[in-house]
Amino acid sequence: MSEKENEHAAPDVRHADPYANIETRIIADMLQIEHLTYEVREFKTETRKSLDKLEKWIIGIVCISISTLLAATGALTMHIIGV
Repeated sequence: MSEKENEHAAPDVRHADPYANIETRIIADMLQIEHLTYEVREFKTETRKSLDKLEKWIIGIVCISISTLLAATGALTMHIIGV
């Protein structure tokens, strides 16, 4: 290789310092972890609200079913007894 070609050659990447931007990488990773933690907390809160609503609906449906069953059983018992 001539001296002119050597000037325009790409720098040798193999000799780059692998710890040059380690602080920047650590900060970026910490920010990503903080963002993910925030998203998980937000998802947890939203899910809890949805499950609370669902729980109330299920309790209501079960109560209506039990009261209907008791009313039907009472009506059938009254019909059998003849009152």
